[in-house]
Amino acid sequence: MPPVKEEFQKSSRVGRNAVEHLSVKNDMQEEITEEDITTAGKQLPVTNCDTVFVIKEHDYRTGEVKSHKEKLPALYVGKTREELESLLIDYSLAPDLTDQQMGFDEVTLDSFSSNKVVATKYYTSKPEEEDFYLMAEDNYISVYCADLKTVYLYTGISMAQLPLALQQEILDKKHIHGKAELYNFLESYSS
Repeated sequence: MPPVKEEFQKSSRVGRNAVEHLSVKNDMQEEITEEDITTAGKQLPVTNCDTVFVIKEHDYRTGEVKSHKEKLPALYVGKTREELESLLIDYSLAPDLTDQQMGFDEVTLDSFSSNKVVATKYYTSKPEEEDFYLMAEDNYISVYCADLKTVYLYTGISMAQLPLALQQEILDKKHIHGKAELYNFLESYSS
């Protein structure tokens, strides 16, 4: 039995040494991360408060790309490329309300240096609501697009079945905003 105890004591010493070694190793890693980050003797670039931040906005639907400069957010100051990429991934998962309303899809880091960072935000914009006009043709209602030249729909709805006030609005080119309002009108007056 005593040899087993000795063996256990030896292994526990090794275990303690391993834990102490691990603790020293972790302390060294913390010290390294607190100092300037270097790789193979070269300092990795990090952002600073003077870093120019260029945002490109790419709309998938229209193909339009706009770019503008912004102040580098405080959250992004002092970050390496990898750290900034990680923060941008986090942002993609929970974009701000303005980006959500614009149809935000994702953001990518295009270029990185301590002087300049370029990121592209990708959007799928929502098509603008279409405007329509109701007009009378041969005593029937026709739906025209906003240009007042392109026929969107011949309804087959007779002017005679409409109230007089509505007939007058249609004779004056009644404006309808969006497909929802148009289809609501058509459902109300179709036979």
